[in-house]
Amino acid sequence: MGATMLRKMPVETADPSAAAPRPAPARKLALSVVAPCFNEEAGIVEFYRRVSASVHDAGISDYEFVLIDDGSTDATWDRIAQMAASDPHVVGIKLSRNYGHQAALTAGLAHATGDLVFILDADLQD
Repeated sequence: MGATMLRKMPVETADPSAAAPRPAPARKLALSVVAPCFNEEAGIVEFYRRVSASVHDAGISDYEFVLIDDGSTDATWDRIAQMAASDPHVVGIKLSRNYGHQAALTAGLAHATGDLVFILDADLQD
């Protein structure tokens, strides 16, 4: 199984459950928001907007969004890539096919660097 990660350059991993964590940042982040995404093209930008506003309202500036595209068949990955290109807080991980919510979550947790990790569903329902 393959995955691509967007931060500054793509990284390939063989399996979401075996995804090697990225090197620790020079400074530990306070918060990681991890969200598996599957066919969320219509809602991912609104999810990002709402969660960003909440993080800013809480006064947190050292955070990251880890958004995992779990083999979507729509433009979810395009939206994640656009957000990652325009906001350094966004980390995008693209799985090569749909492995399921738990595997996508595992891949995201393996790449999260925050002292606190919030797990959210990108569909704005939970």
